[in-house]
Amino acid sequence: MTGRPIRGRRWRRLRDDSGQATVFVLALLPLLLVFGGLVFDGGAYLTAHTRAVDLAQSAARTGAQQLDLTALRAHDTTRAPIDPAAARAAALRVIRSNGLSGTATATPTRVRVQVTGTGHTRLLGVIGIDTFTVRAAGAATAQQQP
Repeated sequence: MTGRPIRGRRWRRLRDDSGQATVFVLALLPLLLVFGGLVFDGGAYLTAHTRAVDLAQSAARTGAQQLDLTALRAHDTTRAPIDPAAARAAALRVIRSNGLSGTATATPTRVRVQVTGTGHTRLLGVIGIDTFTVRAAGAATAQQQP
């Protein structure tokens, strides 16, 4: 049997590659879902983080607008003092009205805000990652226009 080529049904069966693409796709499907989840849910995370940063800065600016007018009139200073209690309350109102949680601290010169929020994943839930947490900070001072 030397030099005799294989012919017929056996040759076709050896060369037949049907089903190999299916196995390849099934093996890569979980990996493709994870990568798709990273792209899709990663974009959702970035959107939520940007929103949290915007909200933290907005809350800090709102707090910094709560001026202590009595102290301003009494001392005639060039920098307007902030009413810390009113500033903290105003900043927290902005945070809560937008559905997030956070903290606010205020001094007569500065307002600082920390915002925390959570979001839900859509594709990464397949591998057990159901939620993500975003945190952002903002700060503002009161400035007088010349």
